[in-house]
Amino acid sequence: MSNRDLAILTIMSIIGLIASGIVIYELYVIHHPPSFCVINTTIASTPFNCMKVLTSSYSSVFGVSLDFLASLWFIINIALVFMLTYMASPWPSAYSMCFSYGASLVLQ
Repeated sequence: MSNRDLAILTIMSIIGLIASGIVIYELYVIHHPPSFCVINTTIASTPFNCMKVLTSSYSSVFGVSLDFLASLWFIINIALVFMLTYMASPWPSAYSMCFSYGASLVLQ
């Protein structure tokens, strides 16, 4: 991966972390729908209602909100990018560590 690719990945992860943080704060802390959810419009003749999506039964896995899981993913992603960028030859050890931990979670 080039430095440009790592920079793009970091920027996109930061944007994703900010977006999921906004949803977590507005929906779970102040109990108010996120500002981008109050659009009264239709897209392709379908009403746009992201509050229905955020509060549906599919918005959580084993009782954990997908917003929290997304934030966790973006934090891990940023950490892995920094490990790739600043540590000497981190990829094999970081990759194997994350893969083995993820595999142990799935196989339990």
